[in-house]
Amino acid sequence: LLHTSFYEAQAVVVAEAMACKTIVCGSNVGLIADLNPLYTQSVAINDYKALAEKVLWLFQNPDAYKQLQEKGFEWTQKHDFTWTVEQIKSVYTSLI
Repeated sequence: LLHTSFYEAQAVVVAEAMACKTIVCGSNVGLIADLNPLYTQSVAINDYKALAEKVLWLFQNPDAYKQLQEKGFEWTQKHDFTWTVEQIKSVYTSLI
């Protein structure tokens, strides 16, 4: 998945892609930035050359590609819907 936003919060498409064992590369914003470099790969906004180089490097390094693929999938298994609900609930509980 190449996701090149100027601004992003928690893009669900990033988690969905990783849950399908799809490599995620994109702009260093939002969830991609938060998960870089263990689970995603990011580059500076508008740096399309660096993004292309990063993608080509991953294709040329199958071990790194596979590791990123597996790590991203593992992240989605730990940070599922139940985890998200618990995090939100915790915030509300702390405010009450």
